Amino acid sequence: MTTSERNKRAKRNLTLKLALEKTFSRDLVSYFNEIKTDVVSFYTATGLLINADIYQKQTETLLERHYKRVIRNFINEGKYSYRKSLEAKGIEYKQEQEEEDEKIKATSVLIALAFVESIIQRRALQLIETTNDNIKDTAAKATKKAKESGTKVHDEINKGLDRAFKSRYAMIALTETQFMAERSKNIEAAVISRNGNVDPSSINDGVVTGNPDVKKEWAAILDDRTRGGHAMADGQKQNMNDPYIVNGEYLMYPSDTSMGASLGNIINCRCSSLYGV
Repeated sequence: MTTSERNKRAKRNLTLKLALEKTFSRDLVSYFNEIKTDVVSFYTATGLLINADIYQKQTETLLERHYKRVIRNFINEGKYSYRKSLEAKGIEYKQEQEEEDEKIKATSVLIALAFVESIIQRRALQLIETTNDNIKDTAAKATKKAKESGTKVHDEINKGLDRAFKSRYAMIALTETQFMAERSKNIEAAVISRNGNVDPSSINDGVVTGNPDVKKEWAAILDDRTRGGHAMADGQKQNMNDPYIVNGEYLMYPSDTSMGASLGNIINCRCSSLYGV
């Protein structure tokens, strides 16, 4: 793959991610505004705080809807990726190969959806745990602030939660979009490398072993916000089934924590893994 083609693919990934983040941010605003309203109303009526655990199912639905949106967009890259894999072998993409293309896409989507089902409860719980911390911390500060300034506690809670939740929109949108985009590409690339010969019913954790001869390359954004370790990883190539080594940690793709990578190595990361390089 030429440098120009590599940069084009990386930019294509980033453009898609940014658009998806923007959409999810709007969903998050509505979600957190509802929680804020409920917390303030309940406190005003009872003097007690809501436990955000009651939003588990709602949070799962929020994340699942977004993950499916990301899967549709990134596995819809299937035709593009499939054509590129054929071109790399010197094979012209022809109309009769549409059926194979659709098989690859459908298989990849089924595996990705099974993966979502396996992780959705845990991902939602992680988000809720931070929300509970926000509620408790804000209430404690609001009580003190109201006593000092003579304002009402519920008004201070409203203002405090507004600040706390607003500070999380962008990070959640970026993290969850990146997480599912890179996992979707990883699944799709493995399926493509095996010419679609994967039984989706045999895979429920989203882990597909690809053709070990296929290469992948870490592509960093290389702007002033890129971590030093991620900038150093830019251009690193590995076999599809081998991990990248980034900041001394192992990642199968950007945002991957399956091999023990720390949160500091994945939060706010927009790097991409490019396959078939």
